[in-house]
Amino acid sequence: MRSLVLILAILIAVHAKAADREQMPAWMKKMSFEAGPAYIQYPFSPAQLNPGFIAREIVVPNIAFKMGLAYQVNAYLSAKMSYLMPSAWVSYTVEAGETASATDRAVSQNGTLTRPVWMNYAGFTLNGHLRLSNKMEAVAEAGAALVTRKGFATESNLQVIDHATYFAPLVGAGIHYRLHDSWSVVASGGWIPASVGHNQPRTTYASLGIRFKPPVAPTAPGQKPAAMIHPRQWLQVGYTSNGLGYGVNSFISGMGIFWGGRLEVEEGVQLQYQRNIYHTPRWFAIDWGIHAARWQPVPLMAGGQEIQETFYTFSVYPVFRLNFLQTAQADLYFFYTVAGPSFISRSTLHNIDLGRQFIFTDTMGFGAFAGKNRRLALELRIGHYSNGNMFPSNPGVKVPLTLLVGTTF
Repeated sequence: MRSLVLILAILIAVHAKAADREQMPAWMKKMSFEAGPAYIQYPFSPAQLNPGFIAREIVVPNIAFKMGLAYQVNAYLSAKMSYLMPSAWVSYTVEAGETASATDRAVSQNGTLTRPVWMNYAGFTLNGHLRLSNKMEAVAEAGAALVTRKGFATESNLQVIDHATYFAPLVGAGIHYRLHDSWSVVASGGWIPASVGHNQPRTTYASLGIRFKPPVAPTAPGQKPAAMIHPRQWLQVGYTSNGLGYGVNSFISGMGIFWGGRLEVEEGVQLQYQRNIYHTPRWFAIDWGIHAARWQPVPLMAGGQEIQETFYTFSVYPVFRLNFLQTAQADLYFFYTVAGPSFISRSTLHNIDLGRQFIFTDTMGFGAFAGKNRRLALELRIGHYSNGNMFPSNPGVKVPLTLLVGTTF
């Protein structure tokens, strides 16, 4: 906790003389985001099976989704992070051979086992840009891809396809066509070579998407509504409990706009600091935050005894905030925190492998700045921890309703 207080003090000091938050930060003007569907091809075959198994059917879906975040260094160079995930997993139907147990050979009536193989790719590249016309440019990229494959095992834990996590070369090229100052159409393709050591086939993909770059026009004088107060920073303490169950988590994750988790938090406490870095005159704001938390998952029952474990997390994250209601007494907002890099003190909970101690946090909920000077800061939210399928094991941690109370300053 002393480390958190020190970090808070440093961050407050660094930003004490921040520029007008209605003017977009210089670094944000150089950012762009792109997303769209993709076609992915990886020739999975019986070669990926461990000895002793026979492939009866292999289904390789080709539709995927690709998104990326780029920073424009100059007119000719940008740095980019991207994420490629298939819309459906590769599926193997296998028959257990002589090395498998009788249990494995009798998994189903026809003696076969059908399981998915999960694949995910995270790219880290440098991109070269060549302008072809006023609206079109060619792009070439090169770098590395973090390849993650989650294989599967038989009922008696005999591994059929191994898990794998490794870095591989990534090269690609594309065309950007500008529709507007902020919007472009992006067509691109890429190639990741096969890995003999990890028994992984090559991967090729092609994608078509939309790229968005924030507009840079300054706010016009007099445009700011006089009644809208935008707090600069706030500090909150929070309490989490599963006393009301996980119904909100299940409902929201069922809509496909949030995530659940195999592990469930029973109770937790946390300390959170957030700071606004940009806001429009009224409706939209971007913040960043850090928090430290202590959690207790739902106890595990083993041998008639209750086994309780405790874990800690420390996170840094961006916050996207939509101010949907302003009154004389309070300003209400909806917020979404996504992919905040986090440290978790345990890599296993209740004998379930979390992957690594590096993890991501996501939260969403509603909040309010209340009082005449908006000194009271309130939030009600749900949360989620997972490694984003960067590692083969990714059960996820579900965080139920959390109430945070604090003050702005």
